Amino acid sequence: MGSSISIQSKETETKQTNHIFCSTVPLEQGKAALATAESIDHYRELCRTDRANALARDGQVYVYSHPTMAQQDALNERIQSYESLIPTRLKNDLVGVQVVSLLPSADGNMPHTRPPNLICLPLSGTGLTLETYTHELWHIHQRKYYDMWTRFFKNSWYFEPFKGQIPVRLLNQLRFNPDTMTDMFWVWKGTWVPMCLFLDPVNPSFQNTAVWYYNVKTQIHRTTAPPEYVAFFSSTLPSSAYEHPCELSAYFLAGQNVQKKCPAYQSLAAEFLISS
Repeated sequence: MGSSISIQSKETETKQTNHIFCSTVPLEQGKAALATAESIDHYRELCRTDRANALARDGQVYVYSHPTMAQQDALNERIQSYESLIPTRLKNDLVGVQVVSLLPSADGNMPHTRPPNLICLPLSGTGLTLETYTHELWHIHQRKYYDMWTRFFKNSWYFEPFKGQIPVRLLNQLRFNPDTMTDMFWVWKGTWVPMCLFLDPVNPSFQNTAVWYYNVKTQIHRTTAPPEYVAFFSSTLPSSAYEHPCELSAYFLAGQNVQKKCPAYQSLAAEFLISS
């Protein structure tokens, strides 16, 4: 019985657009995929060795699940039903993406991605929506074309990877995000570094977090977004979107509560939402 889903391209002679479809693969291949991911990003090891992230994940079991054949078939059908609605850019650029089923407690039951091409879903993925699926595919795209995304973030969004110092008091509250591990900190317009923090460092919880903004010039932080940041990126996205440019762009491109008139969306759509 297969226990993961592989999304591959279907080549045709008449169209250049790849078609995303699903096929089950053996259990051991899924386990190997997670092991490969860990060897690249060391996400689970980092969570285990960081106090706040270890406490927040206490009791969670991050392992491959064993979905039934019926659950696999249902997930196959759900993803296939989304095929015609996936942005053309994703169909053209992605191939060989794997959807991996994890136990429901893994990472707080939140869908996420791991390198190089894994979408991780809780157990059967029965609650997978088109928006979530598309959001995670954009994270895979960001991994595969990281240099291109970095150029876009720098040239159009005024974000650059931040290599300076973050105060220890903030680092001790930082919530790790598997979708943003390549470069966790980005500075906007040379001033603001957004980050998602556990609000209670003594008893950290996934349900009690917020995005704060560290000013690298004054070395102080604010708990609400700077007005100029809101003006550029809008205020209509989920609060967690604002922690990182990869999250902002995935939320924008997945079409979730998007303010299409804001400067950030307009430049992003012009770059990545090509027509069919």
